[in-house]
Amino acid sequence: MNNGIVILNYLNNVVTKNTVELLLKQKEIEKFLIVIVDNGSNNNSVEFFENNFGHINQIVILPISENLGYAKGNNVGIRYLRQHSIDNILIMNSDISFTSDNGLSQLFQDIPTNVGVIGPNIIGENGYPSNPIYLSVNMKSTFIRFIYNLLSDFVPNRMKKKVKSKTNITFKNIDLKPKISSQSDDFFVHGAAFILTSNYFKVIPELYPKTFLYYEAQILKILSTKFHIKYYFNANVLMNHLEDQSSALSYGNKLTVKQKMVAKSQYEALLLYCKLFHPKSLIKKWEKNIENNTF
Repeated sequence: MNNGIVILNYLNNVVTKNTVELLLKQKEIEKFLIVIVDNGSNNNSVEFFENNFGHINQIVILPISENLGYAKGNNVGIRYLRQHSIDNILIMNSDISFTSDNGLSQLFQDIPTNVGVIGPNIIGENGYPSNPIYLSVNMKSTFIRFIYNLLSDFVPNRMKKKVKSKTNITFKNIDLKPKISSQSDDFFVHGAAFILTSNYFKVIPELYPKTFLYYEAQILKILSTKFHIKYYFNANVLMNHLEDQSSALSYGNKLTVKQKMVAKSQYEALLLYCKLFHPKSLIKKWEKNIENNTF
């Protein structure tokens, strides 16, 4: 097998099961090794998956004793696949699926030789495409969003609307029409499903692990920009996304909890900008901590 898939599960047994069953119906699925990482669920998820998929050789179930969050949880699956010489890896949520039976093979067949991150055409519950995302990802915009999240609890609602409208106009401009050139560098892709290719892993060992939830796609863009890793958007491969299934189960999508998580991730992004003044030393320390299992 030359390609791999990582699916992170947290409490979402039935949704994840349905997603995997749909994957198994994809053409040429025998070329893929599927890793289900259970992120510390307390509802007998591992037993559930072993009962349903334990007899299938190309599916590996990896349990984690605690919820490590999005990045570290997915990294468990990434490390397993890379240890088995697989360096083209699809990271996908447990609530997303291809709209055609050849979408998976098409997404991997169309990998350009010079790119490190690939995103499909993701359709959200509202019927609009979620990719590509045009959003200013720089130190200034990240700092403004971070401060806004920290202070939003103390800002009157009438002022929130004004601030939000200004920040959206200034920093958020999502094109809902999938007409982007595959050669453009001014976009990134949704974190619900994306491929990390061998070009990515030549430079960066895994997903940046110092966040729990939210802002991972932006941090991936920060790293990719600093290390000159190219993105590619495949408008021809469509996926449907149910959106926010695991977060709804874990904390009910409470706004205050979400704001705190987003703010923490934005803080890590700001630190990352500073660390990347010396990118090679960052990667060297990163790889050493991976070896020691401390990062």
